This record gives sequence, structure tokens and C-alpha cells, in this order.
Amino acid sequence: MTPAKRDEFLRRILEHPGVESERITEAKYLICYEGMAWFLWPKSGRYQFVEKGSPSSDLYFESVKRFYHRYITKTLYFPKNFGKRWSQDDEDVLYEMVEMGCSIRQIAEELERDPVALASKLATHLDEPRLAWCEGDSLDIGVDELMRAFPPRESFHGN
Repeated sequence: MTPAKRDEFLRRILEHPGVESERITEAKYLICYEGMAWFLWPKSGRYQFVEKGSPSSDLYFESVKRFYHRYITKTLYFPKNFGKRWSQDDEDVLYEMVEMGCSIRQIAEELERDPVALASKLATHLDEPRLAWCEGDSLDIGVDELMRAFPPRESFHGN
């Protein structure tokens, strides 16, 4: 996102009816809206939930545009754990469900994660980059079946 676009969405947030804001530092804002509050760092795309003036969550990462649409206009839906760091428990459940033959969509629902983000995570951890491009109907196929469906890597390199 260009700096001009980022600034435009920050302006939309700050001028939205009912939003109260305070600039804490050059890079950090306190945004309050409909009983919720966040620290927002527009340039880095970080935000954090706030209760009683103190951070009450992990840091989340998404663009100012997505923050605006998700929390201010409420036109985007993201799963509960979207953008959140993975805990060891989350990873244990992930690998257990892969071994059980679950689909990317089933695992995403269980872990309350975005299916496309989960496919990307699996691609990295299973060393199969092509999994990162899964979408649509392929999200409903068991991960083990998806892995078998890919031709051997050598064929992509002309070997």
C-alpha cells in the first residue's frame, strides 16, 4: 500500500463518526470506537487491543485499510485468530489434523484461522510451496491428498 493510500485510510478512521482518537507518539495512535480501543501504528500496520489504557492482546498485523474495513465499517470478516502468532498448541493441533487427513478448510475452522493463511503456513512447514496457492475447492481436499496430487518437484525443474 502506498503511503498516500495509507494516509487516506488513517484519515477515514480518524474522521469516522463516533471514533475518538489520540495521537500518542509520532507513529502511534489510540483509537476508540463503539466500546473498543486499539493502539494503532499505521506505518507498520500493527495494532493492539487496549483495555483501561493498557495493551490487552498480542500485536496484530494488517494494513490500515483492512483495519478500517474490519473494525470501523465492519465490512470485512476475519477469523478470531487472524494475524495472531501461532502458539505451540496451535501447531500441535495443525500437525495432528494433517496426520488425520483433514482438509485445509477443516483445520482453519478448528484453529479459527483464514484458510489461505493456513495454506501458506503449511507450505512453509511441509516444504511444499505449491500448497500456498491452494484456494477454492482445493481447500476442501485432505492435505495428504493434496501432497500426493503434486508431481515430483524435479519435473518442474526439467530433471
